[in-house]
Amino acid sequence: MTNANDRQKLSDLFREHTGAAPEDVTSLRGDGSDRRLYRLAGPVSMIGVAHENRRENDSFVALSRHFRDRSLPVPAIYVYDADAHIYLEEDLGDTTLADWLARAKGADDERRKLIDSVVAWLPRFQIEGSEGLTDDVFSSHARFLPKTAEADLDYFRDSFLGLLYDGEWDAAKLDRDCRELVRLLADSDSDFFLYRDFQARNMMVRNGALSFIDYQSGRRGPLAYDLASFLYSSTTHFSTRERNERIDLYVREASHLTKFDETRFRESFPLVALIRNLQTLGAYGNLGVRKGKALFLRNVPAKVNTIVGLFREAGLRDTFPAIYDILARIGRSPRKALKGMHMTDEMLVEIHSFSYHKSGIPRDERGHGGGFVFDCRFLPNPGREEGYDTLDGRDTEVRVYLEKRSEVEAFWVHVRSIVEEAVRAYEKRGFQSLSIAFGCTGGQHRSVYFAERLFAHLSREGKMCRLRHDDLQEDAD
Repeated sequence: MTNANDRQKLSDLFREHTGAAPEDVTSLRGDGSDRRLYRLAGPVSMIGVAHENRRENDSFVALSRHFRDRSLPVPAIYVYDADAHIYLEEDLGDTTLADWLARAKGADDERRKLIDSVVAWLPRFQIEGSEGLTDDVFSSHARFLPKTAEADLDYFRDSFLGLLYDGEWDAAKLDRDCRELVRLLADSDSDFFLYRDFQARNMMVRNGALSFIDYQSGRRGPLAYDLASFLYSSTTHFSTRERNERIDLYVREASHLTKFDETRFRESFPLVALIRNLQTLGAYGNLGVRKGKALFLRNVPAKVNTIVGLFREAGLRDTFPAIYDILARIGRSPRKALKGMHMTDEMLVEIHSFSYHKSGIPRDERGHGGGFVFDCRFLPNPGREEGYDTLDGRDTEVRVYLEKRSEVEAFWVHVRSIVEEAVRAYEKRGFQSLSIAFGCTGGQHRSVYFAERLFAHLSREGKMCRLRHDDLQEDAD
């Protein structure tokens, strides 16, 4: 169906429903979906959707009506022409939660309230929303385990490693890791509604209230999956402390709605978080390379860094060594390890951590010899505290220790401001690289923490970054 055909068919449907022709039909920007979206203005504004996948349309419309019957905040479906593959739904505005968070500078209390509201609504969708659902409403596999989990891991191998990774891997070892991941999840309770794509881009904010969209890929699955999708999404960034607070909030809310095995939930959370994030890498490869949407490729370095951090937080490195080794290699040097990124003309931000007493200030051999060196030695040193000697700045305990100190956050605000201004200016002037280094006494705690934090921040902003910890032995090339 062409754009002109979409407009005509949706206009006819609008006229049949309202008795008046729309005053205007405007095409709306989509993200990764093949659905075509339009805003139809008239006596009431509506969103028109055209999509040839009849099964997905049927599922979205049926789920929307089911959820609204249970007072869950989803768009009203005004009229659905299944044979024409079009429908009209409630106009929830233009602001996604991802958009709102990107603009919410300094609105910490409001941000916290809105995010807590997301977490509180989720178990209602999963538990109350699952009541009365039959398997025939789902557009794909009716259950996440094991078929969807296996398909997600195949997606990671085929669409991410196969399309983007410029290196070799041991297929047998990788297959062992994937089979072990599915096996460990085999006893998860999978009778709940699984939203599948529960992320900030699929939530709308209007007058301070939330509505939820894009659940047409839903199925039955474990409770932990959707929470992991949200807390590890590329459009939101939570510190370890914030993530743990939201997990605790979720547990309290879900416990009010169903008999809840908290131990099983917490054990399965990092496993489903790993599967979800690997599936996302597959989606980035598919959308970026096969469908030519290069914007998605810019999210790859940050997502890889997130998964490597998840391995460390959850102690999964020895459980899935083949997956970890590949992603750690990519994280150390994404431009070198990835092909087809189409970013060769973009400025590369080289980020280092180092020890003043070991390797010393790193030399910028790639660019113009400039950049910044930030001395972190004046900040509180967790290395002097008992129990921190075997940890580094990527570990949860170290991050919590540092983030409790007000001077650490104040230092970060200044660093971020300086670096952001420099990156903008250097990009305008056509520089190809910028070096930024953080140093501390041993190159293990404070410098590593800030290098990781800056890498995550700039990667989320779509900047091409390379991260090196010069005095952590495992990161040596």
